[in-house]
Amino acid sequence: MEAVWNPGGPATGYRSPSPGRKRDSVRKADLEAVFARDRFTCRYAQCGRKTIALPALKLLSRVFPDLLPYHPNWKPLEDHALYWTSSTSMEHEISFPSGGTSAIENLLTTCYQCNDVKKHLPLELLGWTVAPVSAIAWDGLMSTVPRLKVVLDRSSTEGGAA
Repeated sequence: MEAVWNPGGPATGYRSPSPGRKRDSVRKADLEAVFARDRFTCRYAQCGRKTIALPALKLLSRVFPDLLPYHPNWKPLEDHALYWTSSTSMEHEISFPSGGTSAIENLLTTCYQCNDVKKHLPLELLGWTVAPVSAIAWDGLMSTVPRLKVVLDRSSTEGGAA
């Protein structure tokens, strides 16, 4: 993967076929539907990582701030590596610069790391493919959100640190 970005690698000199194209926003309901459809699993075949939904990850950081540090501006040296490697992210299979849209059919669940690597490059350039939806049920730890909120509420009423 690193060779793609090296001088002389496949991404050298890559130019978008439609630079400056305005990006359509993705509705929150569509984003949640894509994550649920894809079972919170990175759809890139070379990865397939089970991701952790950002709301769950942030709550875990509040419950365990020393074990799972988080910075609201995503500072690499202050955030836990899980934010960079395993948080749930949305990606456009066909990027906007390549003519893609924000239609649900063009959206994929990815881990943040794969999303960051791909950015606006076409899958073919990276040699990546999209895997089918995982057969393994995974909810990105979203089922823990209500319980984590209870823990935080109790902690705040009892004067705890969380």
